[in-house]
Amino acid sequence: MENRDARWSVSEAKARFSEVLDRARVQPQIIENRGKEMAIILDMSAYRRLQAHEAVAAQNTRIAEFLRTCKEIQEEGGAELELPPREVRSSPFQEEDAL
Repeated sequence: MENRDARWSVSEAKARFSEVLDRARVQPQIIENRGKEMAIILDMSAYRRLQAHEAVAAQNTRIAEFLRTCKEIQEEGGAELELPPREVRSSPFQEEDAL
């Protein structure tokens, strides 16, 4: 729940910046300019959680986009991939007789 004490005008925030930072450890602090929300000051751990959440959301978006594209390709009859012929190559982990 948002507390009225979590809102600051730009001039208040500038004048009491240390207090704004201290309070940000407990809850996000909103900075307003002429009554319009302009910025927010978050505790670093809250910011890191937000970043982690956004990274997961971005990855899920990419996976969902990939799956949608696969479905579209399948619905259009699929796609044929031409694979190059395989070559037998030596491996430093395999004995010569096994080739």
